[in-house]
Amino acid sequence: MVRRRLTFAPLAGLAIALAAASGCTRLADQVDASAPPPATASASASSPATVAASASPPAPAGAWAEAVRVGRWKDAAAAIDALDEASRSAPELRYVRARAALALGDHARAARLLDGLDRALPELSEDIAFHRAEAWIHAGPVEDAARYFGSRTNVDSLVKAACAWEKAGRAREARDAADRAVRAAARSTGPAAVEARSVRARIARAAGDRATAAADLKFVTRNDPGRAEAEGLDDEITRLDPNQAATASEHID
Repeated sequence: MVRRRLTFAPLAGLAIALAAASGCTRLADQVDASAPPPATASASASSPATVAASASPPAPAGAWAEAVRVGRWKDAAAAIDALDEASRSAPELRYVRARAALALGDHARAARLLDGLDRALPELSEDIAFHRAEAWIHAGPVEDAARYFGSRTNVDSLVKAACAWEKAGRAREARDAADRAVRAAARSTGPAAVEARSVRARIARAAGDRATAAADLKFVTRNDPGRAEAEGLDDEITRLDPNQAATASEHID
């Protein structure tokens, strides 16, 4: 039996499977673990393969679903765009097309597609709000994105808030969000903590706080040596604060 619309359960699985993220320099282009999962659906029976198999929108035999399942976003977008207007306008297809637009860097289109979509898909309202704010970081309104991510408490979201405030030219708010991100990371030395320090270093450096910038970059060099080498952070630390320059033993380590 062909279903004309995606049911909620497979759509929830698709929401989880479509995790694609934002932040600023790096997190904007990576999966964000802080993206809210749908509140009531079970993901265990709703993998991307289940979505493709159980949901049959009026498209060529699962073309867009299969493309999404394997991460071919350009093909998924083309398959949906080839549908008639009524099919493309279905809330579920708007959602999938918006996620494809985010993955392809078409943030303005993603923002348009997600605008008001939470009213049609209330079960995914948190997910839609999150990704709409991701699109806003790039396409505007940037301050609305900053407020959305600043209302959250996880490191990735606070990094996004800092980047959005920075882009909006609001240096004080950007620094506050970056400080909150570093505090939220606490003793962690993982990728999110490294990104928080990297972003705060940039904001601090722009504000003339050379000591904080150097200390944060030193944290990056200790916990992500490959990135530090690629970005020449040792030299940058020396320029910012010679007292924090790497020692010979640190270079050997």
